[in-house]
Amino acid sequence: METKYHAARRWPWGTSFGFAVVGLYISFTVLAIARFPATVSPLTTYLSALGNAEISPRGAIFYDLAVILAGLAGIPFYVAISAHYSQYGRRWLLAIGLVAGVINGVSVFMSGVYAEHVNMDAHVAWSYTIFFSLIAVLLTYSVAFLGAPRGSSVVSWFGFIVCAIDVVALATILIGGRGPGLGSILEWVTVFTLLAWVALVSLDVLRRSRAEGARQER
Repeated sequence: METKYHAARRWPWGTSFGFAVVGLYISFTVLAIARFPATVSPLTTYLSALGNAEISPRGAIFYDLAVILAGLAGIPFYVAISAHYSQYGRRWLLAIGLVAGVINGVSVFMSGVYAEHVNMDAHVAWSYTIFFSLIAVLLTYSVAFLGAPRGSSVVSWFGFIVCAIDVVALATILIGGRGPGLGSILEWVTVFTLLAWVALVSLDVLRRSRAEGARQER
């Protein structure tokens, strides 16, 4: 009985890695902002600029770590949630989401490795890959979650909203260039609403795992 109790209380991998993505990114980004030599605002600053050592010699390493570590944690996050939700069906959608998620995680990681001051062209290419892969990630998982029982619709519809924001941000940057303004604002909104989606999915996995554990104890 005690073993079952601890198993029911242990966080599932999807929750652990999801919270790691959110916690690592936010923690190191805050450190990067604190060491940025100018005022940081979505109106004037792209997030990528926080990792540019030519602009922020004291703070860039922290933002680059935020991106690298979040990308590394994101890959097992997508693997874990695909495995978790596969029991509810729509496995082909989850498989597509997993492939897109792995591409997204690798792209996030590589955008930190190739920060702006290291290789701007490579950084921009990996950044666009992040935005494009997110479309597939959010669409496939959100549709798959709609088929899961017991209330994943909130997570699904929030995912569709984040996907729409990502599309608008991508189109704005492609059409208007990478100058600060609307593009930088939408980049911030996309990143932080995505983190909110990751947190919601992580909590949903935790809730379902706890409910399944409680049913097994009865």
